[in-house]
Amino acid sequence: MKTEEESGWVEKINKISGKEAFIQFLEDLSLDYQQHLEAWENTTIPDYLQQMASWIEDDSASPTKNIVWAEVDFQVLAKILYMGKLYE
Repeated sequence: MKTEEESGWVEKINKISGKEAFIQFLEDLSLDYQQHLEAWENTTIPDYLQQMASWIEDDSASPTKNIVWAEVDFQVLAKILYMGKLYE
């Protein structure tokens, strides 16, 4: 069962319909990290990235997945993640 906080994040994710909403989501996620670090399982960049990779592997193999992995633009995701390293 999802916690109230998890349900709130799921609702935010489900409302993302374009670039501006995605940017707002990233800003909200950053603020959540700053204000609620104790609630984060993965508090370093290496841990966060590794667990993203693990979740993708697990979810894509799950019969209950709700993401159509063949439709994900992985090049765009890679560029977004990489540019976060460099952009000032």
